[in-house]
Amino acid sequence: MDFIGVISDSLQKKYTESRARDAEKLALSLEQGQFEVLSRVGHQLRGNAVTFGHEDLAELGRKMERAAEARSLSDGEDCLYALKAWVQERLGVGELG
Repeated sequence: MDFIGVISDSLQKKYTESRARDAEKLALSLEQGQFEVLSRVGHQLRGNAVTFGHEDLAELGRKMERAAEARSLSDGEDCLYALKAWVQERLGVGELG
């Protein structure tokens, strides 16, 4: 077993779990019309997702930033749905809250 691979898998899982927490924060903030959380999470994703090899998630981060700038609840909810689906696919869990 490759030691570096184990660390990488562990870090990937922690990264994905952090994105699950982001999804929970986003759900609450969108219910309250707090687009700054959508913008912040999107900005963070855009910056850090590529480091973990997730270009698709970086693009989602860009979409979140645009939705926040436009203050579009429907686009924000679409981004939230996409983030939840991304997390579910990687963690192998059922529907997130």
